[in-house]
Amino acid sequence: MSTPIAPSDKEDLSADSANPSAEKQQEILEKFDKESITRKLSNKKLGWLLSALAIAYALFHLYITFNPMPALLQRSVHVGVGFALIFMIYPAAKGSSRQRVAWYDWILFFMSLSGVAYLLIEYQNIVTVRGGIPNQWDILFWLCFNNVLINLMIE
Repeated sequence: MSTPIAPSDKEDLSADSANPSAEKQQEILEKFDKESITRKLSNKKLGWLLSALAIAYALFHLYITFNPMPALLQRSVHVGVGFALIFMIYPAAKGSSRQRVAWYDWILFFMSLSGVAYLLIEYQNIVTVRGGIPNQWDILFWLCFNNVLINLMIE
């Protein structure tokens, strides 16, 4: 014969299954929703930096709603800063630490922002002086940086 479960044991079992702990909830969420695996940074300064970048990103989008800028610049800032935030918030490798940012995520972060910076700096030359014809620096930059980012975006 099986041993009967006391009423207090039944209450404990139903309480555990009905209201799992926060850690158990996070574990279940990460099992079924891969996008929920984000970093929980132990470095507060980096957390503030990322928060400031995300707020600036949102304010940029509000600003360009009322003060439009050339589509090429608007889209490059949108994609470049978005990639930079993604590389810092989501670990690239499954086994990466969620407390620290891996070195390769830092490289991808700076590559994303360098694409934006290059276009912001060279925009007038690209549009007016060269008429959209790429020079050696444009080709070199595309081969070194943007080609990697495009492949990561497709991935």
